[in-house]
Amino acid sequence: MSTTIKNKRVRENSVPKKIAFQDRIPFSNNKKSNLPSSHNPIYQREVRIRCKYCNRSRIFDGLWQYYKHCNHNHETETKYKEHVMSLADLVIGGTL
Repeated sequence: MSTTIKNKRVRENSVPKKIAFQDRIPFSNNKKSNLPSSHNPIYQREVRIRCKYCNRSRIFDGLWQYYKHCNHNHETETKYKEHVMSLADLVIGGTL
């Protein structure tokens, strides 16, 4: 057997198989991420948070609810997304 055929077989076997988009499960590789997404398990955890931009005392049960609230009501505030992502970092670190 020639070496080119051997090399082709090795390359074919070493390429990871692609998963169809409809069959993929987001955030399933167990890497903790602070990116806002409704599929992110960090944003699905129950964490009671008070909005830092509102004067009224509204308490949110999770980061995703808080992110959507900030996105809808405080979109003109600067760096609200970075604030929510820093809260997600605190959840990942275990301090919140």
